[in-house]
Amino acid sequence: GFHHGRLATRYTLAFFLVSALTLAYLRYLENQSWGRWAALFVSGTLLLLTQLFGLAIVAFLVFDMWLRKRRREHPLPAAPMVWLGFLWLGILLPFYGAFRDEIAEAVNLHQRAVLVPADAAYQVYTLFVSESVAPWHWALGIPAGIAVLGCIVLVCWQSPGPVRRLLCCSGLLILLMAVTGSASSERLMLAGPWVLLALATMIGARESPLAR
Repeated sequence: GFHHGRLATRYTLAFFLVSALTLAYLRYLENQSWGRWAALFVSGTLLLLTQLFGLAIVAFLVFDMWLRKRRREHPLPAAPMVWLGFLWLGILLPFYGAFRDEIAEAVNLHQRAVLVPADAAYQVYTLFVSESVAPWHWALGIPAGIAVLGCIVLVCWQSPGPVRRLLCCSGLLILLMAVTGSASSERLMLAGPWVLLALATMIGARESPLAR
């Protein structure tokens, strides 16, 4: 609603599904029960079947699992994760043609390299500020841009590793959208939950009044 003035869009559903998948993943990290595994499977399946970039979200979570195991941060058992991957692969195979057509329609790799970082920076600005205040309106755009940069630096500086990974994965997702020429304010809703979670965790976990 803040970005588009309405709630009944497919990207608000994407925001909900990314949030649900993240919650299911964090709960499964706490307790590897079959009920929580099922919640992870269902939320991931719904996201993969409704959003092309859901593949990137799942890939980032797989990377987080691998990193946690390597660093011994709540490592997950391998067998349930392997079954999860096989089940997701089996569910997605019948939709291969639809995914291929959507990729062909959405992806545009024929753009100048200089536009990619500019587009990514604009999308990050839009995620925080929305399109209602364009960055080239200097009186508001420059202070807002500085505030956005300050928020990102504070989270990277003051937050623990898992929280920084969430923010970095959000940034990589936005960069992927910019590289493929498919970035838009609506697709930013996929990155929104992890950005908000990283910010909220930093604010809630820091004891330093100055940092908060």
